[in-house]
Amino acid sequence: MDLRIEIANEEVRSKNKTTATGEHYISRSQDGYLFVEGQKYPTPVVIDIPRDGTPYPQGFYTVSQDSFYVNRFGRLDVFPRLVVIEKKAA
Repeated sequence: MDLRIEIANEEVRSKNKTTATGEHYISRSQDGYLFVEGQKYPTPVVIDIPRDGTPYPQGFYTVSQDSFYVNRFGRLDVFPRLVVIEKKAA
């Protein structure tokens, strides 16, 4: 199954956060839409932007295989890293 995600605008939301060790950082995210085969309408989703990454330009994306990893508890986890499949015309 291929995932198709649309980033409709480049607006970024930021939140100040603190880790358990007291480290301060800014969490950034963008709104998008997940298109699922068989569903009439896309599902709104929030996509986190990596700490060292830039916001995603408008367009259509899929999820990179690098998005999946095994966390410190041995569980499969995901941090979406998007790969462009179609840029929106300006």
